[in-house]
Amino acid sequence: MITRFILSSGGVCYSNFLSESDRVRLKALMEQGHLTMRCGCRDDVELLYGISADYRIYPLHNGYEHSAWCSRRQSEERNSAVVYDADGNNSTVFLSFDVKVFSPSHTQYVERDETAEEYVNETDDLTVALPGAVKRQRKDMLPRCNLRQMLSIINRDTYSERLMKGKYAVLSEEYFKNALLARCKTIYLNGFGKSLRALSLEEDRVAFVYGKVEKCEKTAVYIFGSEGRAYRRFVPEKIMERAINEFHDLYGMSVEESMEKEYPVYVAGFVYKKVNREGSIYICFGRPCFFLVTRNGIYAGSMMEHATLESVFSFMQTHAVKFLFPDTEQANHFGVLRVDKQGKEGRIYINCAPVKLEGATLCLNEPPTGAQMEKFFEDICF
Repeated sequence: MITRFILSSGGVCYSNFLSESDRVRLKALMEQGHLTMRCGCRDDVELLYGISADYRIYPLHNGYEHSAWCSRRQSEERNSAVVYDADGNNSTVFLSFDVKVFSPSHTQYVERDETAEEYVNETDDLTVALPGAVKRQRKDMLPRCNLRQMLSIINRDTYSERLMKGKYAVLSEEYFKNALLARCKTIYLNGFGKSLRALSLEEDRVAFVYGKVEKCEKTAVYIFGSEGRAYRRFVPEKIMERAINEFHDLYGMSVEESMEKEYPVYVAGFVYKKVNREGSIYICFGRPCFFLVTRNGIYAGSMMEHATLESVFSFMQTHAVKFLFPDTEQANHFGVLRVDKQGKEGRIYINCAPVKLEGATLCLNEPPTGAQMEKFFEDICF
């Protein structure tokens, strides 16, 4: 993720979420001496930045290094599984496996007759990610992510973009899903010349899928598409079993139990266009990943994360605060509650030891109550 900038006015911003008009406004304030902008990776020195005549962001500091995890650290080797271009508009994801390679045992997994013809002709807009990535030994040993990690990054980046652009961030699931799919137009996989959204079964024999689950069967998942109509995707039995077991390990209950309790269950992953031994074409959901989202569509990696996010978003609706996810995947805190008007913030930790940490902190081993959130807010402000 791109490291945030901290403004002397108390606010924060991200270069990849700044429009040209935003940059024009910030540049004018800087030239008038009303505003400074520094990289948020270090508090011990001011790594100041300016905006050039052509509205590019450039460093004003000399002789200082950014933190090792910072996206602005100059290095011959990348330090993240996600790399943004100079302006932060597009990003490239480095996966721990080759998304183009998928070969299930055709005789064991293929559905025949009615499924093959139906799914070749089906066109849906849904598109995103997977769990247990195939891990290979690589010579470079540079950071890479599996699809569950990529999914979390894309999902939370979409939330952060809306928040930083002043758009309403606590949306309905459906609205947020559409915002996420739109963002997939700017996300590329290393080695692919297309964005995730542009991948096509017809041209690439692989596509990206993202949607809410209606129900699961032994070798199929039903996903809500456009206009609320569910469509069916064939999933090889062993692959489905692995994906379902991973969901249970993360959340402590099955997909069916989660839906019975009215938790929003989503599935995302790569579907493939294959040909069986008889020469028939079929569509296979080869890399599915089941996960929970909050009522506004934000990815949660555990029940504790889910409950915490629900409490935080409810609090945001009645208080002038922002919830920010960390700038790096290596962060030891879950997120930050920020009061822009005062330029103050506090960190939220999940499943942490009851130790005294510097600054306003909220250490949670169970979902926060409304009283805890109010106390945390007061600690930040005062």
